[in-house]
Amino acid sequence: MIYKNVNDQYRNFIANLIGGGLLIGITFELKKLGTRLDSQVATLVISGLALTLPGSWVLTLVVFLTLMIFIIFNNKVLLAILSFIFNLSILSLILLLRNYDTATQTLILVIGAIIFDSMSYFTGTFFGKNKIAKSISPAKTVEGFLGGCLFYYLFYFSISKHLNLNPIFYIFPLVYFVGDLLKSKIKRVFGIKDFSNFFGPHGGFLDRFDSHLYACIYLKLIH
Repeated sequence: MIYKNVNDQYRNFIANLIGGGLLIGITFELKKLGTRLDSQVATLVISGLALTLPGSWVLTLVVFLTLMIFIIFNNKVLLAILSFIFNLSILSLILLLRNYDTATQTLILVIGAIIFDSMSYFTGTFFGKNKIAKSISPAKTVEGFLGGCLFYYLFYFSISKHLNLNPIFYIFPLVYFVGDLLKSKIKRVFGIKDFSNFFGPHGGFLDRFDSHLYACIYLKLIH
């Protein structure tokens, strides 16, 4: 309710501040992996232009590039694709936060990601037996994924009675999972544990906000 009463100018400032901070942090982390600054700027511009296209086209492109990350083994190509996807994610986040209704749904998206990630970890730790992506992230299990889905949907149905949420929220557990796999794939390719130590033992921006940001693309495309 407070955010709803905020002047549009200040709401835009808040959105730009959050998005700008994430953009700087992720640019720094990609630069450590070998991404040149001019390449990062170019993919940022391309990402902005992409958002002017019909949503179905952008969705097809994002899904295609996501699949390419799991197939291509050329480090420079992987970094360019990753840079595009997360620049598009950040721009989507900024646009979502500028509007009260979509900002509310973005907050639910973030909370949902936290619940899914946390409960996937705990259920996978205590009950996990069957590996789901052994070559990319050995710790992930089918039981962990299902546990995360269970608690996510309990959260979703508890709030959907009070809020008019878009049906796309039904598929977000899968979107969160894919976003997390993207991070794990890049880490494995480059042989790193964390993208940075900005958050101490919890890693960097891409370590903490991977699935959250990736899901923002899908939420933006239906608004």
